[in-house]
Amino acid sequence: MSRRGSQAMEFALVLPILMALLSGAVDVGIYLSRTNALVQAAADGARTGAADEADPEGVASATAEATWAATDVPGRPVFAVSVEGRAPNQRLVVDASVAYEPYFGFVPVPDVLEYRCAFRLDTQPED
Repeated sequence: MSRRGSQAMEFALVLPILMALLSGAVDVGIYLSRTNALVQAAADGARTGAADEADPEGVASATAEATWAATDVPGRPVFAVSVEGRAPNQRLVVDASVAYEPYFGFVPVPDVLEYRCAFRLDTQPED
């Protein structure tokens, strides 16, 4: 009995499993990369906005947009910036979200990536 071609046959049997694992790893890697970029943009925006006395919301929004643009990650995020609380405990909150569509779709991941970051304002307004 000849064993010619047995390696090719075994490879053909294992190939779909390997491709499913590889595509899942790619989708999860891209998901984590985009999540990290969104977290970094929101955190940078909140951090710089909280330190600004004149226009914390404007500075936070501009910084978050600039940080996202510097990452070269595709997608158009939405940054909602607000000041919450009362003096002396006001905080600047940046809510960030971006749509995400996986390349392969074998691994279930959320359709929208969301993150919320809050920093206490450095300079609190007087009551």
